[in-house]
Amino acid sequence: MRLCAALSDFWFVQGYWSQGRALLERALALNEVTPAVRAAALHGLGSLLLNQWDYVQAERRLEESLALYRALGDTGNLGKPLQILGMLASGQGAYARASLLLEESLTRFREAGDKLMCAYVLCNLVEVYQARGEYSAARACAGESLTLLRELQDNFGSYHALLALAEVLFVSQGDAAAVDDLIEECRTRLSESGVHEMWLAGANHLAAKVALSQGDRNRARSILEEGLAFYRVKGYQQDTADALLILGQVATAEGDYAAAQACYEESLVIARQIGYQPVIPPNLEGLAAVAAAQGAFEWAARLGGVVESLRKAMGAPIPPVYRADFERSVAAARAQLGGRTFALVWAQGRTMTPEQVLWAQGRATMPIPSEARPVPQTRSGDPPVGLTSREGEILRLLAQGLTSAQIAEQLVIGVVTVNFHVRSIYSKLGVTSRAAATRYAIEHHLV
Repeated sequence: MRLCAALSDFWFVQGYWSQGRALLERALALNEVTPAVRAAALHGLGSLLLNQWDYVQAERRLEESLALYRALGDTGNLGKPLQILGMLASGQGAYARASLLLEESLTRFREAGDKLMCAYVLCNLVEVYQARGEYSAARACAGESLTLLRELQDNFGSYHALLALAEVLFVSQGDAAAVDDLIEECRTRLSESGVHEMWLAGANHLAAKVALSQGDRNRARSILEEGLAFYRVKGYQQDTADALLILGQVATAEGDYAAAQACYEESLVIARQIGYQPVIPPNLEGLAAVAAAQGAFEWAARLGGVVESLRKAMGAPIPPVYRADFERSVAAARAQLGGRTFALVWAQGRTMTPEQVLWAQGRATMPIPSEARPVPQTRSGDPPVGLTSREGEILRLLAQGLTSAQIAEQLVIGVVTVNFHVRSIYSKLGVTSRAAATRYAIEHHLV
């Protein structure tokens, strides 16, 4: 048990979450250890469970660890379960609770003179303060954390502090040049630390957001699609949800609203499955932009009402870098609906949950834009009824035996975008395989 507890940090950093969890759970089941060793093992297990998004079990184990440390009077270690509980609360969007837990954790580590743990908790606080719109406090924490970690020559920690600072600068100021420099330093520090490349996800996602803000949509898409393929294979659900959100923003910027909607909706499904709350408001804002762009102004207003209510409950205002885009969608909906109708629909949205807006009303409330409106099949080559012209193109190429990569190359779009269209085609045609879709295309003289 003592060895397992000591190894928990190694398992966490190197990504051996399942293996570490299994060993710690077996060791804890023996129940033949001192309270101090059990408390340490429970803390380690809670960390691994958090990374697997098992919130219920993580919280239970961490609360037990905290109770044991309190009973032992071990104030020096109290900060450890408090830190992970704070991270758990942050992942659930409970930022007020996260702030209290992390601030108490920081106090405990300061009292114990533990500079390394102080630095890591400060990094956690950056994320919380940023989410709450407290950007000065976030920058101060990032700066203090980075100073400590450089002094301690901790490259892995320095990576996280640099990334936290870069995120704050991007969302609060949109300072792309400064952020690019920090991302490069992030990559250097992580490479020098020798830890698993999975930790690069945060830097890659930020690089994609910066590229998109500079109008380089191809680079943004390339970064995200490469990462997404890796996350799906490894089962990294949070990273998948984050990448899909940004990919939805890329597709929106390209005017590919079907792909954008598919990205946002898949990200939301994953977020709800694992309880990852922070990604939900920006996905809903993205859907509102898609709705407004396609003339579904009531749905856009209703989504806006949900977002306002959700962000207020979380204490998480929309970041400055994204505020103007969202306000443009809101203004378009207000102008088209008129002030009175807009206010009524917005108020209705404020009383609804995201699920009610998405699935009770959902896609059926979105009119098909004129350029994508289904047309009767009057001649060979027309898209089947219900498919957009882009989906018709992809169906023809699919029926000719082209892979998703080949279709993407021919149409000059991303592979992920092709796959989203393919899933939409399957849904609309009521099929579940390429063979069935090909048979449909042949029977309807599309090839």
